[in-house]
Amino acid sequence: MVVDTATKRAFITSPNDTRNFGQAYPKFNASFIQNFTIYKNIAVSLQFDWRYGNSVYNLTRQWLYRDRLSKDFDQPVTINGQSGAFVNYYNSLYNSVSPISWFVEKASMMRLRDASVSYSFGDNYRPNWLKSAAITLAGRNLFTITSYSGLDPEATNTSDAQGNAAPSIGAINGVDYFGVPNLKSYLITLNLGF
Repeated sequence: MVVDTATKRAFITSPNDTRNFGQAYPKFNASFIQNFTIYKNIAVSLQFDWRYGNSVYNLTRQWLYRDRLSKDFDQPVTINGQSGAFVNYYNSLYNSVSPISWFVEKASMMRLRDASVSYSFGDNYRPNWLKSAAITLAGRNLFTITSYSGLDPEATNTSDAQGNAAPSIGAINGVDYFGVPNLKSYLITLNLGF
């Protein structure tokens, strides 16, 4: 990438100058699952998911550059000793939706996938006609630690640079094209045994 110091416009190399800038598939995935009981009646369960070594092409961010809606446009950059939030610089990176390395981001993450706490009512706290009773509070996707700037490093799909479905599954895996992020959810359950 070359920047014109007068216009602050970035010039990208030709489309046939291609290199691999990341891997959509992680080097490894791991899950840490912990179950334990406190005071005989309280059961706690946690699941952490860890993904390491993959990249995501943030096409959502690239499209936001087109319409000058990205928060990046407020970030100062230094060009030839002059600092400022140069609109021409960021807008030129949009580059007619051609994939460029500027939008490839590391997508390693650690996520608290599931957490739950259950309380089982003992004989003294439930009627005789119930064999068992328990209440559970649970949550899913409670927090994520990542350096990825998009909404969710897992919200990728198989889209091309225009957002069209790729011709085969996995052809362009690892593209964030306005994907729906994993949502936080909460659940309360009451289990009764008769």
